[in-house]
Amino acid sequence: MTGIDRNNIKEKVCIILPWICVGIIGLVFIFLFSYTDQINTVRQSIEFTNEILKGNFTGGYQAVIDLVGTEGNWDIPAAYEPFTYIIVGIFSFPIVLLYHFGFIDLPLMTFNGFGQGWFALYVKMQQLLLIAGTALTIYNICKVWGKDKDESKNGVLYFVSGTSFLYYALAIGQMEIYVVFFSMLGILYWLKKDNKKFILCFALAIPIKMFALMIFFPLILIREKRIWKVIVNLLSGCSIWIILKLLFQSNAAYRLSVSEPNQRMLDTIFAKQLSGGNSGVSAIPIFLMLYILVCLCVYFIKSKKFENYFAVFIPFVIYALLFCFVGHYPYWIVLITPLLPLIMVWNPEKRDGNMLIATIVGICYNITIVFYHTWAFNAKTCIDTSFTPVLFGRRILSEIKHETVADIFQNTVAGKLVPAFTAFYVAGFLWLIIYNMPLDSLKNKIISLKIKGVIFFRIFAIVPFLILTFAAYYSIKDVNIINTAEGTPMTSGWNLVSETAKEYGKNLLVQKVEFDKEYDLTKLKLFFRRSGNTFAAYCSLDIQFVNLDTNEVLYSYRIGYNELAWESFSVFDLHGIHVEPDTQYAVRVYPEDAQESSPINICLTENDVLPGSNAEYMGGDSGHDLYMVIEGKTQE
Repeated sequence: MTGIDRNNIKEKVCIILPWICVGIIGLVFIFLFSYTDQINTVRQSIEFTNEILKGNFTGGYQAVIDLVGTEGNWDIPAAYEPFTYIIVGIFSFPIVLLYHFGFIDLPLMTFNGFGQGWFALYVKMQQLLLIAGTALTIYNICKVWGKDKDESKNGVLYFVSGTSFLYYALAIGQMEIYVVFFSMLGILYWLKKDNKKFILCFALAIPIKMFALMIFFPLILIREKRIWKVIVNLLSGCSIWIILKLLFQSNAAYRLSVSEPNQRMLDTIFAKQLSGGNSGVSAIPIFLMLYILVCLCVYFIKSKKFENYFAVFIPFVIYALLFCFVGHYPYWIVLITPLLPLIMVWNPEKRDGNMLIATIVGICYNITIVFYHTWAFNAKTCIDTSFTPVLFGRRILSEIKHETVADIFQNTVAGKLVPAFTAFYVAGFLWLIIYNMPLDSLKNKIISLKIKGVIFFRIFAIVPFLILTFAAYYSIKDVNIINTAEGTPMTSGWNLVSETAKEYGKNLLVQKVEFDKEYDLTKLKLFFRRSGNTFAAYCSLDIQFVNLDTNEVLYSYRIGYNELAWESFSVFDLHGIHVEPDTQYAVRVYPEDAQESSPINICLTENDVLPGSNAEYMGGDSGHDLYMVIEGKTQE
């Protein structure tokens, strides 16, 4: 084989391999993850369709309310606007037919007993179809821009390689992908100067979720400067939403169902505020202020040179500001993900820099979601209705040690650093706006990065979050092997770090324990009390777990005064220490450094819980047991 042939093969592999990796991760999202909200929305849409077929056009909201609390976890009313259920009902019409012919149990959504995973798969096919439609639209936008076939394909690759996007669009699966599809189609027709189809597409997107209106208005302003025409176009784009509002406004069930979600959305947009304004205004909504500023800019700044670029860049700016200055749900990120790939195609010299920063932003964003929206990486809600339990076994919620990824990082510094990750992703979004501004003054003043393999960094950035979610789902909760922590902890009154206490050394405080069978110990929890935090406290304790029969120290940890938990258990990781029956073990607590002025007390049980094994203090029987918990896993 010649060198030319090898180079040719290598080039083809480099082209194909990213697509293969995206495909594999996509299959993981399709089969192994499933969030229940997307299933509930389709179920509600089926009820809406049934009512329409009965001739009761506005009866869907009441039909869903009547099902709340019934079998199959109908736990919430229909919270979306009516057009959402109409459009989803069209996609779900085959299910409606199957339901009428008795093949589907609607409350449980089981197909001839195959379980909810099959229905979730059908729902995902809807999401996948819309993702594919969006990808095709991105390809066509690139072609309208005059890009060649390869560049247009790259635009699609940049889009689908954002696996964080695929996770929220395909695994979590909300209505944002519907908004994205119709919005991107609208942008395509805007570029083609087909105003009727442009307005029609946004007329379909706006009543699904109002995010589309945020970008529809400035798109009108970029090209149309006549005020009366702007108003006509705006009203035309909102026509379906307005008509349905008028039709349903007198329906009590509709008002009951959607009023609270709509109000919550307005409150969210107005929540982040700056002090200012006149005497009658206490604060200025940051996002709304910036949004108005962007709209003024696109109306008064006329630039034919960058008009086609603005069709993508301005929506990106608006959504980026939304994520920076408005509290939001994780799946809203789907809105912005088709826009940056197009920006990358327009600015190929900035592609790697954009991809690197966007990926780091995505990682930081996901970290904040782990802690602020724990349900998004929840072992139970994101996995249990998928095929994962069928393939790898189901976990009962009560048995799961870490229900969420956030639970894995309990009592670690990770949670305290979340504001730093928030700051980074906000700064990253703002930088992407600056970096991609079409200003001649910035040309040749910003470096263009060339990073080999950055596409794979982008693809696999979501993988650690997936691994942690699976790890949480299949984590087995430790059992309480020894638990004396019943009732109120009783302060011993012993200063464990006094000079007198130090004289006793390792024999100061000893709690003997025995086990009925073999265990692997994971946690030791002891309850201490101290007067407060002080920089002047230089005392510390040694915590040991020992085999008294062999005098072997199985575990030892030195803990300082200020490290001790405040009015709660101090937790010590025993790292799976193996213990056996008919063997005597002990917990030993003694001072390493003494300091009379900063006393440390340990808590005891009010009653003798462990027979024949009271805590021994300074060589004497205390008459009580240590207030403690020892956790572990059985060997059976």
